[in-house]
Amino acid sequence: MGTLIPFWYKPDPPSEHSLDLASFLWGAAMAIACFSFTQAVRQTRRSWLHTHKVNTYIVMVWLEWAACVIMSVVSWLFLIGIIPVDFAILLVFVSTCLHLTAVQPDNSFLTDRTLQ
Repeated sequence: MGTLIPFWYKPDPPSEHSLDLASFLWGAAMAIACFSFTQAVRQTRRSWLHTHKVNTYIVMVWLEWAACVIMSVVSWLFLIGIIPVDFAILLVFVSTCLHLTAVQPDNSFLTDRTLQ
């Protein structure tokens, strides 16, 4: 099985209805990811033309975008059974979710021009 998974664990695969719903939601999330990708490209280009250097904001935008897309792909692969049950995957998923809920509300300081 996987790391720290007991021998008596029996996987409970998702139903076809659950996979249909997850497929629809993942498709919507990928559409939003494409939109946010184009917005990030615009912001990166605008910042680069203005300062001719990479700033912290742009790095954080791209890292956050990459983390969200990678986590959605890992979640999808886990859901359809390509990635097996493993404690490490669970730990990464939970820590990423906690990170995202902690970071998302605090990004307002990046766009507050009065602090600069």
